[in-house]
Amino acid sequence: MDPQKTAVVLIEYQNDFTSDGGTLHDAVKDVMEKENMLPNTVEMVQKARELGATIIHAPITFTNDYHELSPHPYGILKGVVDSKSFRKGTWGAEIVEDLTPQEEDISHVLTPDESSGISERTIRPGTRTDQRKRL
Repeated sequence: MDPQKTAVVLIEYQNDFTSDGGTLHDAVKDVMEKENMLPNTVEMVQKARELGATIIHAPITFTNDYHELSPHPYGILKGVVDSKSFRKGTWGAEIVEDLTPQEEDISHVLTPDESSGISERTIRPGTRTDQRKRL
């Protein structure tokens, strides 16, 4: 794998999931601790940066009234609404501090209709040319 042509995509590494006090943290806390998820991710991102890989942050956010979703969400999105998670401008929607985006990183806010953080909109005009070529 060529790190110069590799991207690490961090999907929804946000306080509502990853941090004590996050609205959904209790649902994932045990697995995060068992797998040492956050420290392992921080170490991997640091090594990937050192090797020249691109880091892409892909958080998801919603307005306070969740009008982006259908009137009757189901599954995980129902849980998001019921717990008032990932609301724009809140601490819970912010990227966890241990993975604060760096200047050279790419950020792409997911919309509810995207299934992953990779789309044609991920690399926008104005993004450094070398990053567009690498991906």
